[in-house]
Amino acid sequence: MPRMTTEAAIAAVAKLVAADPEADIEAELRALLKHRSNFVMGKAVKLAEARRVTSATPELIEAFAYFMADCVK
Repeated sequence: MPRMTTEAAIAAVAKLVAADPEADIEAELRALLKHRSNFVMGKAVKLAEARRVTSATPELIEAFAYFMADCVK
């Protein structure tokens, strides 16, 4: 997924939240979990938890490490 603005990423997460629960959102969600906005990340993590997308574990670990590297910032 090409680099997207925070606003576009938020809209993309909202679209996935509204998607049919049976829809395959894994690839799009995993890409959004790599966004560097904490706001986008928070929404994407909530969605991953709600949909039980366990295949996104590597992205979740990477995101946690990214944000903890400079958690004061």
